[in-house]
Amino acid sequence: MGTFTLLGTRRFAGFFVTQFLGAMNDNIFKNVLMIMIAYKFSSEETSGLLINLAAGLFILPFFLLSPMAGQIADKFEKAWIIRIVKASEIGFMVLGTVGFMIDSLPVLLATLLLMGIHSTFFGPIKYSILPQHLQEEELVSGNALVSMGTFIAILLGTIIGGTLAEHRTALVTGSVVVTVAVLGFLASRTIPMAPAAAPTLKIDWNPFTQMAEMTRLLRSQKGVTSAVMGISWFWYVGSTVLAQLPNYTRHALHGNEQVVILLLTNFAIAISIGAGICAKISRGKIETGLVLIGAIGMSLFTADLFFMHSAPELAPNEALSSPLVLATGPAASSFIRAVVDLFLTGVSSAFFIVPLYALMQHRSDPTLRSRIVAINNVYNSVFMVSSALLAMATFKAGYTTVDLLLLTALLNLGFAAALGWRNREYPQRLKALLTRREHLDGTV
Repeated sequence: MGTFTLLGTRRFAGFFVTQFLGAMNDNIFKNVLMIMIAYKFSSEETSGLLINLAAGLFILPFFLLSPMAGQIADKFEKAWIIRIVKASEIGFMVLGTVGFMIDSLPVLLATLLLMGIHSTFFGPIKYSILPQHLQEEELVSGNALVSMGTFIAILLGTIIGGTLAEHRTALVTGSVVVTVAVLGFLASRTIPMAPAAAPTLKIDWNPFTQMAEMTRLLRSQKGVTSAVMGISWFWYVGSTVLAQLPNYTRHALHGNEQVVILLLTNFAIAISIGAGICAKISRGKIETGLVLIGAIGMSLFTADLFFMHSAPELAPNEALSSPLVLATGPAASSFIRAVVDLFLTGVSSAFFIVPLYALMQHRSDPTLRSRIVAINNVYNSVFMVSSALLAMATFKAGYTTVDLLLLTALLNLGFAAALGWRNREYPQRLKALLTRREHLDGTV
């Protein structure tokens, strides 16, 4: 079955639309809030601290509540849980609407925290339900479509959120996020049943004892630990790059809100295209060699954002420039270089993440899969909180956005080297890809 054929099947389509709308709504809300912060405060340090505080608040629930979410996803029927989660999103977006209307940053940050809770409970189901509805040979295609859909949703959320932020219309913004939440709930009602994997499981409500237990379970799954660490590292790098784009646009490119939208859109399109290329190259297999190719590309192109920012034509102007002015003025070559760098970073990111998600799902014990995804989300949150804390420390120490991007690129190269050293399968598959050899024995 071709990759896009899955979209015509009832066992995949309802879930795909539900997660698509959820990701889009997250990004509409987050982008309105992030852009509002970036352009509300003139100080790069102040806006940088608040943006990374907001990013940290969104992912904090993943750390505290993922163990509970994973147990619930294994114990109960998954489609039913999804509908409860999507219904809660409607209430959270109503609160966000109030925050926009009274222009209250605390209320908006509280809403962002609640959306993090929403995503925490959806996360284990999002990746554990796929193996229940898809055949083994469909997993890479299913994950590629989910990745493509997620980042197309980010694209639409970026465009819609950026437009709403630019016009600062609170009632319209609230109406949009509430409407998308309602549509997501309606789509969730079409998802086929996904029976409980461990219906007799006794839920442990203590998150810390469950983290220890799930970490033990994770280590018992061959090859899964490295996949989880790789996924978590991807979110460290990705959250760093995406969170800094509003500041990078204003203080390195001297662009306005429309440039932020353009760059985020460009990045989302790139990951979608990269996911499609990844599925094509993989041919139904889980191709771990692509992970190292993706890691190298992520570092090279992110680092180049540092090296091009000091070009003389990017001198500060009193008025921030639009995309058209940047693309046709004296800064055109540097602006286009930044666009290309972000595009290739996005393509490389897809090469890195799609095989790792498929590997985690394929090699996990079905009765433990939701809990494995949940502990993955815990590690994701730890890495993303670390990203936010390092970013805040970087700004506090007097460094700039581009300094942080260079540091991230260097750390990523170090992680890629460690991943390849611990998993000989990855460099072996990379060599096979580069020499055009057929799939090695044992590659799944």
